[in-house]
Amino acid sequence: MLTLRLFSVLAGFGAAIGLWRVYRSIPAGVESRQWICAVFALLGVLTGARVGYVLAHPFYYSLHPEQAGQFWLGGFNAFGAFAGAVFFALLGSAALRLNVLSALDSTSRMLLPTAALIWLGLWYEGVAYGQTLPSGAFLSYPALDETGMLSNRFPLQLVAALSLLLLLGLIEHITQFKRPGFRFSLVSLVFFTHTLVFSLFRADVVFPIRGIRSDGVLSLIFAVAFALLSVLLLLTSDQKKRIK
Repeated sequence: MLTLRLFSVLAGFGAAIGLWRVYRSIPAGVESRQWICAVFALLGVLTGARVGYVLAHPFYYSLHPEQAGQFWLGGFNAFGAFAGAVFFALLGSAALRLNVLSALDSTSRMLLPTAALIWLGLWYEGVAYGQTLPSGAFLSYPALDETGMLSNRFPLQLVAALSLLLLLGLIEHITQFKRPGFRFSLVSLVFFTHTLVFSLFRADVVFPIRGIRSDGVLSLIFAVAFALLSVLLLLTSDQKKRIK
C-alpha cells in the first residue's frame, strides 16, 4: 500500500516549479528540445537519488537486495540526485544536439525551488535537524528526529531553505549574461558550499567516511570541483576576449 507523504508532495511541487522555470528561460528555437532535456535531468534526479541511497547503506541492501529498486519505500540521497541530474542532462543534451553548457545552465534553474522545498520536507520527516535547545530559548522550535520524538531544536531546515532561496536567487541574477556554463558551475558551487556549512550544525546521525560525516566530505569535494570549474570558465572567457 502506497502512502502519500508531505516530503514527496513538496519534492514533486519543487520539481514542477523547476520545470516551469526552465521552460520560461528557454531561448527561441530550442523550446521542445531543451524542455525534454530538463525532463531527462529530472529522471536522473530520481534514479541517482535512489542509487546513491543504496550505495550509502551497503550493509542493509546486501541483506535485502530485493528492496534496492523499491523506491516507494523511501530513501533518497541528495548527492546521488545531483550527480544523476547532471549525467542525464549531459546524455539528453548530446542526444538532442543541444549546447551542453547552455543546457546545464537552463537545467540548473530547477535546483532553487526543488532544494528549498526538500529542506522543508526534511523538517517534516525529522531528518537533517539541528541541535536541541532549552524550552523558551531564542529560535527554539519543536522538531522531530528520526525516531519520531519531538524536541525543541534550532530550526535548521527552515533556515537552510530560506537562505538557499536567497543565495541561489542572487547567483541566478548576477550570472544572467555570463559565459555559458558559468551559471551552472556557480549555482552548484554555492549549493554545495551551503550544504557543507549546514552539515556542521546538523545533529542527526550520518554514515561516516573515515570518521568524518559523509555529507560534509562529499559537499567539500563537490564544492572544490565546481570552484575549479568556475575559475576555468572565467579564465577561458578572459582569453577569448583578449583574442578578439
